[in-house]
Amino acid sequence: MCCLTAVLTSFLVSCGDDDDFGRGYPYNPGNPEQPSQPVKNSIEGQWKGNLKVKCYVFGRVFTSAEEYIRIIPNKSNSTIGTGEMICFYDDKQCPLEAESMYFTWYVKDGSIYVDVPCDKGLNCTVANWSVADNTLTGVMKGETFSDVLSLEPLNGYDEWNLYSEDTHYAVFYRQQSIKESQWTGDLSFSYTEGEETYQAVANIRFKPTDKQGLRGVGEEIERYERPCPIRYESLYFTWEMVDGVLQLTYPYNEELNVDFYQILQSDDSFEALFNVDGECHLVPLVGYTDWHLYEDETSYGRAYYDDLTVSPSLLRAARAAGCKGRRTVENAAARKNVSTRRVGRH
Repeated sequence: MCCLTAVLTSFLVSCGDDDDFGRGYPYNPGNPEQPSQPVKNSIEGQWKGNLKVKCYVFGRVFTSAEEYIRIIPNKSNSTIGTGEMICFYDDKQCPLEAESMYFTWYVKDGSIYVDVPCDKGLNCTVANWSVADNTLTGVMKGETFSDVLSLEPLNGYDEWNLYSEDTHYAVFYRQQSIKESQWTGDLSFSYTEGEETYQAVANIRFKPTDKQGLRGVGEEIERYERPCPIRYESLYFTWEMVDGVLQLTYPYNEELNVDFYQILQSDDSFEALFNVDGECHLVPLVGYTDWHLYEDETSYGRAYYDDLTVSPSLLRAARAAGCKGRRTVENAAARKNVSTRRVGRH
């Protein structure tokens, strides 16, 4: 993780519909006809605890190990305010290291109402709350969860800049290493000839060039089924892991560049999201040795054709077009129709 030094500004803008909430709100949102009542115990400050926030990635569930929470009352009305929560994960299999969320809150009828604009599944109320012996306690209840709240003071923490002002919802990934490996599966690579589009299945391998496994080179063989005029295409790429994002660069065709993130890798699978809406589920490629398809002279590779099924005119036209595929992320998302990721609590 890079060094975090900036400090969050005190004016927060909600990514939900309550843009004025917590920034000089003119009345008590619980009862606009009545003046706001002062809070008996101050919840202002920084706290830490274990709220067991659940993170769902590709059907697997990971639980946060600890949360840091900052509560900021409104200057003119102490019964409303804003706040931030950073969830930390210590499971080495979880692609997340930390997750930052913005929330708003107000007090009504003795309870604290918490709204997380970017993840409504975390909305909750805290009843019977109090601050005693430097501990914030209460009974927390959401739509699908309930728990006893117990938060301890958090002293000297100043890295609230994990919070993203653009989205009010930020995730921070582990600096995962990539070991030498071979995989096969759908990377949403396609070849278009006229009005016809042909999908490919990829064979891909990673070869680290440093001891940490954070950068290296690789090859990719895209295999097409008949009646596609090309049988396979060989591509060379370089790769680097940057802040938890695996960046693949194809030197001779930048249109193919792709970023993989939210990576889950094991001996049996390599799963990740890529670009905007794409996702891949790769399985080990055992015993494959035909990487010689890759053409060293160009550091890019070329397409290979089945001369027995393709006419000479079509072959010449395909060669003239360069046979460069394009990653069609939209097609992959439409075929799979799978939600990429959500965060919530049980």
